[in-house]
Amino acid sequence: MASENGWYTVACGARRYSLPVRYHQLTLIENGGFSDIMRAQDTATGDYVAIKKLLRPFDNELYAKITYRKLKLLTYLNHPIANFIHSAGITHCDITPDNIEIDDETNVTICNFDLAHNASIDFNHRCWTRRGYYAPEVVTKGDTSNPKRDIWSVGCIMGELIRRKITFQGTDILTVLQEIFNLVDIPDIKTLNEICYKSIDLLKCLLSFDYRQRPTAVEAIAHPFLNEYRYPDEEPTVARMIDEHFDADYGVSKWK
Repeated sequence: MASENGWYTVACGARRYSLPVRYHQLTLIENGGFSDIMRAQDTATGDYVAIKKLLRPFDNELYAKITYRKLKLLTYLNHPIANFIHSAGITHCDITPDNIEIDDETNVTICNFDLAHNASIDFNHRCWTRRGYYAPEVVTKGDTSNPKRDIWSVGCIMGELIRRKITFQGTDILTVLQEIFNLVDIPDIKTLNEICYKSIDLLKCLLSFDYRQRPTAVEAIAHPFLNEYRYPDEEPTVARMIDEHFDADYGVSKWK
């Protein structure tokens, strides 16, 4: 584990990684086809951080384009909550429990921007392993440009917290749609008494089948149910991200 110019090499799992010397106690979280994710401690601050290693960032034009998008988004979105992300004109497209982190002080962070893209671009990509969190307009017609698809995903997660089970567990597009159509599953009186009415009202708003009736991120966090949990001073916005290269078609050398 020799150090050179502020960097050192360390083994973690089946691979070796070169890291700045400030990061230690490396623990592998996930192996992927495109990247590895690890946890490490930042010795300069004492905080634990997530580190993503891109395995083949410039193997071809598509990988190079994805790499550019990842770096651009992560450097621009330094306050990753849904309201902040949407104010930048970015749709996350993959809000699931796996992509939400909560620390010991219950601070919530949205992570993994692999599928995120500019909301003005119809980025035609659907990862059906996440089908249970996809909004109806995504399942039926592949509409990926509307940021309200993220609001639906948040509703799915909220439904899990209330019902203690995955909201939509369909095995294919048709069964997911069937479960969505059967969504009006009114709880019994006992359950309604146990669960705050305001939370049910918020859940109904988040899971509006018609995305035009679904609230924006700003409208959702202003719902009365969240009044005692939110801190408006900690809900900043940012100028919309404008990047002429974001959806361009370049060769690998140009992306580098």
